[in-house]
Amino acid sequence: MKKTTVAVIGGFHGKAILNQGKKMGIDVIHHDGLSHRKKEMYNIAKNADSVVVILNACGHTAQDFIKDACKELNTPIVFSKSSGASSVIRQGMECIQSAA
Repeated sequence: MKKTTVAVIGGFHGKAILNQGKKMGIDVIHHDGLSHRKKEMYNIAKNADSVVVILNACGHTAQDFIKDACKELNTPIVFSKSSGASSVIRQGMECIQSAA
């Protein structure tokens, strides 16, 4: 059975987010949200079951690129004001469940 993958865009505590995902049995893709590469955001959305964008820790260009990629690929996305590792991963899981 394939593990669930949650992508987290933004945040400066990538290691903590990855470790929390591991504790919860979830694969996590973390990106600092500072990229201006459209293809990079597209590939993240393509490989994730859901995407969480941390609003206060992500550049506007990255937000726009990931939002467009998720729309095109039909990947569930949630925008979060929280930057806590367990909170953003939990929001990603809830996003998957509500999309099903």
